[in-house]
Amino acid sequence: MAWDGDRLVGMSGTKVVGSAGSGYIWFAGVDRAYRRRSIALAMKVLTMEWALSRGLVRMTASHNAASQGIVSLNRKLGFKTTAARQYVTRGLWPWMRNT
Repeated sequence: MAWDGDRLVGMSGTKVVGSAGSGYIWFAGVDRAYRRRSIALAMKVLTMEWALSRGLVRMTASHNAASQGIVSLNRKLGFKTTAARQYVTRGLWPWMRNT
């Protein structure tokens, strides 16, 4: 979660998928008034660091293809589109070299 004082301005969630070392970022949302401030980037980076610290090696996410902001962010983080449903996947190690 991302806060500005006592105001919740962003949330992100992830889950471990099966036992193959994979995770899924099932949402990342930022209050419209707080977009374009790198909040979503920070939440996704923290999510991937959390996943890595728990032994996960791959993350998948999905996004609305019409939302150019999140599409661009996922590409910046090294995710690749893998299906028509706009799921994006990337390895986690060494993820920092790809950003």
